[in-house]
Amino acid sequence: MSNLLVIPLKRSEPSPIRRALRAYIQEKHPETHPDAFTWDITKWETHRKEAVTTEIHESRIAKAIAYHAQLTFILTKLPPDVGLSFTYDAMFTSGSPLTLANTSYERVSLLLNITALYCQLGTAEDRSTIDGIKRERAGVILYLISTGLPQFRRSLQQSNTDMPIDFDEMFLKSLQYLLLAQAQECAWQKAMMDQMKNGLLAKLASQVSLFYSQALSTLDGQPVAANNFPRGWISHLEAKMNHFEAVAQFRQSLDDNMERKYGLEISRIGIALVVARKALDLSRRSGVSRSVQEDSKKSFVSVLQAADTEARKLNDLIYHQDVPPASSTPSISGSAVVVPNTPTGLKDPASAIGGEKSENLIFGGLEGWGIRRACEIYVDLRDNWIHDEVVQSQHDLDKAASRALNEMNLPSSLDVLSQPIGLPPSLLRKAAQVRREEGPVRISKMLDDIPKLAARCRAFVDETLDLLDEEMTEDEEYQRAYARYDKWDRAPSEQANTTITAEAKKYHQLLDQAAKSDALVRHRWEEWEEQIRLLAQDEATIESTVPKTTGREAMTASRSGTKTQARGLRKLLEDLEDLQQARGSIVSQARRLAATDDIKPQILRRALSLEAWKEIDPAIFDAVIQQQLSKYERFKQEIGESSAKQEGLLARITEQNELFLQSRKDDPATKSRERSLQSLDQAHQKYQETTKDLEDGLKARICTHRQSGACLGKDPVSFIMIWRLNWWASGPWRTNG
Repeated sequence: MSNLLVIPLKRSEPSPIRRALRAYIQEKHPETHPDAFTWDITKWETHRKEAVTTEIHESRIAKAIAYHAQLTFILTKLPPDVGLSFTYDAMFTSGSPLTLANTSYERVSLLLNITALYCQLGTAEDRSTIDGIKRERAGVILYLISTGLPQFRRSLQQSNTDMPIDFDEMFLKSLQYLLLAQAQECAWQKAMMDQMKNGLLAKLASQVSLFYSQALSTLDGQPVAANNFPRGWISHLEAKMNHFEAVAQFRQSLDDNMERKYGLEISRIGIALVVARKALDLSRRSGVSRSVQEDSKKSFVSVLQAADTEARKLNDLIYHQDVPPASSTPSISGSAVVVPNTPTGLKDPASAIGGEKSENLIFGGLEGWGIRRACEIYVDLRDNWIHDEVVQSQHDLDKAASRALNEMNLPSSLDVLSQPIGLPPSLLRKAAQVRREEGPVRISKMLDDIPKLAARCRAFVDETLDLLDEEMTEDEEYQRAYARYDKWDRAPSEQANTTITAEAKKYHQLLDQAAKSDALVRHRWEEWEEQIRLLAQDEATIESTVPKTTGREAMTASRSGTKTQARGLRKLLEDLEDLQQARGSIVSQARRLAATDDIKPQILRRALSLEAWKEIDPAIFDAVIQQQLSKYERFKQEIGESSAKQEGLLARITEQNELFLQSRKDDPATKSRERSLQSLDQAHQKYQETTKDLEDGLKARICTHRQSGACLGKDPVSFIMIWRLNWWASGPWRTNG
């Protein structure tokens, strides 16, 4: 039996590569038919089948490294989550297999299996040869920690997923030092067989002890990492650390004897005796292999005791040298003959599959996901910026202008004066719009549609919550029924479903808030429905509801100078209307520019400067995105200038309106007509506000339904059933009958 620890392979299950990738390409790359990547998908399936097996053979290393190279390249073309799930057993713990829709998970699991493969082949190799020593590839673990793990960690953060215990960084570092210790131990064993000098043997043994010590110290204060090791492994590490410290001190004592340092010899033998006894005690603990017990057997302690007795006897009778205390005995500097060398195929993935220009690259013709995502981010940022800084600003300024004019009864008071009978042209245009859009019918339909869609959203979320409650009740029953199984490690349903329950409650709150907004919109419609319906009538019907004034009042107004003030006020109102039209032109220009705007050429130029075979994070293109967005700043500046002009115009309109009001006679008929026209103007404004709010409400409901469906599953019943099947398949009865 070997006295070295063997790292086991992480067993995997088949993955639905073809189905998942075809679905992803169809959704994310609609411009390309999935059949165009049949070769790539088949190649992926072949590589995985060859690399992810339990066979322990020399040929597997090259196949696994080649598959790793393909995964490294694939992750520059596809995001980690493409809907393709990978399942692996835990390395040591007896928990259920872990399934993640994450290609980075496949990559790091493969690296851990390459490490295990090297370890198992090295354990079976003849350790009297240099090749046998080199089998302990701690460099694979080092590569995993430095390169594979950061990428995997980022992908988990994006999906809000916890790091699997097998990839705890402290646990991996401890494995790295363990492999170095075992490789150094093989080197020490070969030196013993080659009968090297005691001084060299002491240095080699001291380094073995140091590596085992580093494997242990890495676990200090790291209960998660320490608990991941099998029972007995920690005791194994401690026994080995003490045993080789004893060997190093004993071999150095022999060298001290040759140099006639008899006092130092006795001190080192004493140290060796203490740690050898400790190693012997640790080796007897449960879980430590018999071969390790043989290394620390009593015969070695007996040899040390005999050597100690003999050395002290000779020193007392002949040499009479002082024996330094253990604390002042010089330490033995270790001599490391092994380093964590990373295989070339991992450091340079292209070399494992024929180079960067090889036609064997999977998805070599596919646009990188980082580039695609950067373009999507730019479009989202641009469109949101245009809406917030330009469109919304225009809407707010127009609304502020309308509010100010309504407070001054404009333009109704002017229309009454200039047109004592009939309807003003501006009002006729507004009425024509309401008739053209079938305003009342349109609003009534949206008011009917919104509650129906809201009810569907609420029913979906409520059904999900009800099913989760039902599932939690069943889970509690199963927890009680199967708690007796030793391998039971299922988290309670309430804990396991925390994320989806929180999402469901969040959407429930959004629907409650939306319902309150709906009530306000409906109240506004009920308040202005009669007037809006009047606007939808023909011109004669509307005119019949508006009071008329006689020409005498107009003549009086003209004599009193009102006509002059009215002309100045109307000129200012025309200037305000021109300003509003100019703002609309600014919005149109921004939208036209956005419609022809394509950032991809700039993104591709930036991507060419990046290192090949590296994952392209969309954040790399932040500077390019910000530079492209800067060309829209002029629209924000122009809106700001328009805002300043409007503020000045409204101030002048207010002053001119005061002069106009002072010049007018207080005629009841004129006032009545003015109020009627103003009410119709306000009805048109309320019509626009109501339709906009209802359209936004419908869009929000559709968006909420889509988001909740993506988060909770399109069908809550199917979602919960799949969850239950996965739960049942991973229960303790799977291995306990």
